[in-house]
Amino acid sequence: WFHGDCVGIAPTDTKQLDKWYCPNCDKGAAQQRRRTSTNFVNEISRQGVVTGAPPPQQDQQPKVQKDVRAEVVKHMEGILKKALQKGKEDLQLLIKQKEEDKERGPDVDSEIAGLQQDFQLFSEFEENKEKIHTYAIEIERGMIDAFKSEKEKKYRDQYRLIRQKFDSAIERDFRFTIFRGDTTPYELGGNDLSGPGNEE
Repeated sequence: WFHGDCVGIAPTDTKQLDKWYCPNCDKGAAQQRRRTSTNFVNEISRQGVVTGAPPPQQDQQPKVQKDVRAEVVKHMEGILKKALQKGKEDLQLLIKQKEEDKERGPDVDSEIAGLQQDFQLFSEFEENKEKIHTYAIEIERGMIDAFKSEKEKKYRDQYRLIRQKFDSAIERDFRFTIFRGDTTPYELGGNDLSGPGNEE
């Protein structure tokens, strides 16, 4: 048995799973199979043979649920995509401002070249779905390792602050730091962003 539409796990990531089914998907799919198949048990057995998947073991917790939550990863991917777009807009504005400086010297020209490289980097990042997916997973893993559970208030606060910082017009440098690679996504998830000025 394998996951349904509730997760966005790449095929290469499935080798890390020690359980091959999602309880939620399995429940829904089982109901569907009961309606469409006259031999539910044989259908399950047939799928196990075809896929080569080991039989599910109820006493084990799948790593995917311990390390990352699919719904968080999917939502974080959307946050990252919007933040990359904002980052590109920030860079375009900076480039335009510096190019309009008629008295600019060689140092400014060098800055413009660096910003143009960043723009290219951000554009390639934005088009790389696998990289965005990996970043989202690492952010979630950082939060889980640092704050233990999505049920913890600190975890929820961290998630909210990451979303707000990525979306804020005044957090240009924050976006640059992340997408330039100065801070890893795992560090972003685990570094406590709460503090003065961050409270609601």
